[in-house]
Amino acid sequence: MKRAVITILAIVGTIISHAQVDDALFDRLQGFANNEFKFFNTDGIEISAIPMKGVFTPKSIAKQYKEYRIKDSDIKNTDSLLSTKNYYVSKKMEGQYQDIYFLEHNDRILGMIFRSAFEIDRQFERDFVKLFTTGKIPDDICQKLTETQHINFAGRPIVVKGCHWMSPNNLQCPYNGQMNWSSFKTMEAAQRELESHFQFINANKKGKVISDEQVAVIFEDQEVMARKLVFDLTGVISALAATTGGKTLTVYMVVAPVRNKFLECVISHWNNDNLDANGLPAIVSGLMTLK
Repeated sequence: MKRAVITILAIVGTIISHAQVDDALFDRLQGFANNEFKFFNTDGIEISAIPMKGVFTPKSIAKQYKEYRIKDSDIKNTDSLLSTKNYYVSKKMEGQYQDIYFLEHNDRILGMIFRSAFEIDRQFERDFVKLFTTGKIPDDICQKLTETQHINFAGRPIVVKGCHWMSPNNLQCPYNGQMNWSSFKTMEAAQRELESHFQFINANKKGKVISDEQVAVIFEDQEVMARKLVFDLTGVISALAATTGGKTLTVYMVVAPVRNKFLECVISHWNNDNLDANGLPAIVSGLMTLK
């Protein structure tokens, strides 16, 4: 009898533990929906849920998901810890880790794509797949792709104008700046993501860094230091630069404790964007000020 009680307590403890983990995840998780497709961001991980019609065979899957550069010969491994029939493919693409689960779900192929600058915990991926396929992710986590005036910024509603989503938690507002963000469990994880963003920006803008300094800011009511970078893109062949007519790009990189999580945020604007009296783009109005 004593053994049975201990077993029951252990099961209850596990259920409570998982419930706490899920609640914490949902506090950090944000996304948007585009018809049947759903896209999420949490802890620096971009997650896409892409359903497709087709037969659940490697050849059919490779054809339907060809944009992910997967051959049918790559589709051979399965994850035995998932109860649903599945295939699992892991590869590095464009400097990022990409793990994809293909599952039989509702008479369709469901591709669950996980992307990150760092290796992703397999147990997290399994847990997320299970949450998604069992319908346990709250509906209010996903905004509609067309909802760009009233957005959920890490747990707080804000108003922005004339913007569009580039990816989950990545909002671009022509001539009013751009920002992307992600929520983390720890400050260390947020700082690590910020450094990866710097490496990516530095490698891909291909411009000259003409200024790199630490500036004091108030970000979501928190006094923190932000890294401010200015890139000179004069003469650089860039479709984006040609479109905006910009010559220099200013980037603010900040990490701050916000509403029981740690927020990593990258804000950028061109020299000819609309700026406020402090020299900040309209997209961060109400979020950040310079001290």
